[in-house]
Amino acid sequence: MTPPKIATRLRGRLIAILILIALSQAIAAAIAAFATRWLFLAMDAGAELPVPALSALVGAALFIAAARVLFRRIGEGLGQDYASDVRVTLFDHASRMSPADLAARRVGYLTLRFVGDLTALKDWPARGLPMLVEGAVMAPAMVAILFVLDPGFGLIGMGLAVLSLVVLVTGASGLMKAHRAVRSRRALLAADMAERLPIAPELAAIGRRNLELRLIRRRAAQLTQAAQARITRGEGMRVLPDALSGLAAAALIWWGAKTGLPTGSIAAGLAVLALAARPLRDLMGVTDRAGAFRAAHTKLASALARPLAASGTPEGHAARTIRLQPGALCVDLQDVDTGNGVVTSLTLGAGDRADLPAGTDVAHLFMAIAGLEQVASGEIRLNDVGVALLSPGSLRRSVFRIGPTPLILKGSLRRNLTLGASDRPRDKAILTRLQKAGLLELLDKLGGLNCRLTEGARTLTAEARFEISVLRAALGQPGLLLIAAPELLRADTKRWLRDHPATVICACAT
Repeated sequence: MTPPKIATRLRGRLIAILILIALSQAIAAAIAAFATRWLFLAMDAGAELPVPALSALVGAALFIAAARVLFRRIGEGLGQDYASDVRVTLFDHASRMSPADLAARRVGYLTLRFVGDLTALKDWPARGLPMLVEGAVMAPAMVAILFVLDPGFGLIGMGLAVLSLVVLVTGASGLMKAHRAVRSRRALLAADMAERLPIAPELAAIGRRNLELRLIRRRAAQLTQAAQARITRGEGMRVLPDALSGLAAAALIWWGAKTGLPTGSIAAGLAVLALAARPLRDLMGVTDRAGAFRAAHTKLASALARPLAASGTPEGHAARTIRLQPGALCVDLQDVDTGNGVVTSLTLGAGDRADLPAGTDVAHLFMAIAGLEQVASGEIRLNDVGVALLSPGSLRRSVFRIGPTPLILKGSLRRNLTLGASDRPRDKAILTRLQKAGLLELLDKLGGLNCRLTEGARTLTAEARFEISVLRAALGQPGLLLIAAPELLRADTKRWLRDHPATVICACAT
């Protein structure tokens, strides 16, 4: 996969609107400049201040203020829309990866994709790109207005713009390197913290408290040093237009006095310089945001370039479209090697039960039977059909894994028991099914349907998590049960297994 593009049809329209607003601001600035000259000329002549000039000046100022609010609003919408596409692309890519490949990534780095990097990716279209559009439109417009007021003023304004552009171009490379350094150190520190915080008591118990504190302090000091270097570069570039504007204002006054220009023209030129300072300052800030965006975008592209899980579909066959019929499944494992060198062969009729031999990579094998992983060699067939040809929905409904590490999201037990159900049953239906399965007492023991579970049910015991997976299987009525830890089976769950017409594969003999 590749990162989403900024200039899609919708975002392209928003960028066009930003350009129109920037052009309108330039026109309003021109009106303000010429209204200022008109007013000063009237004062020099001792005449009354012209009401149209005053109205034009006030109206232009109000329009520019309102346009800035609208500009930021549209820019924020642009950034949020892009960030939404990035989130969807990241999750879609992760959902298509092999679970083993995804598990190899540190939680901290995965989190950063959705937090730290995403902020930088959003900030460019939300603020950086609008600033670039505004600066690219306003700076030439200001120079053009100064040329209309006086050619000498125009040359001064051009010098200001050219110097700012030279600094912008020459400083971009160093700022980009500074952003990469900050991002690298911040990512490393965040990943270390995300890894260590959940196990902090255990680390302290084995005497690593001081070692881990020193590591965190060292990482934080490295991040501080890199961040200060970046902010020095960025702010130095950002304040340059203010310094140059002061020099330009002095040059403009000197030129106006030397050439005998009217006070109104000088005042109008100064007003234009004041209006030009902010877009130039923002334009310098564009480099800072562009650097952060490019650093995050590079990492995003790298993350999305990681291989997706292979479909394993034989050549010439339709990909994963065959559906399993309801009821107990026939299972045929033909010389299956899950990657640990142990070859497993097993043939079961519908409703049979078998225990896997010792040494089998149970987790990998069960994932492969469920269609989530591939085996190193051999073939897995359900009802005489290769797993690679079965539709994901059919496998989800027909194959259930029971173990101490079920998929659990933060929320109610009700929600977690019906995860994956295309049509979530009502409470009455859930209770009726569990009562028929003889597992209603087990549900009550866990706290009932309204019981709130933490993320991953980390606060529950392995036995409780195992029992949640049993209840989920009882509600799903699958045709094949894969039991990863049969020693955790209770008397009532063993009774349900005997009564439930499904094929059963256990990790070892009970």
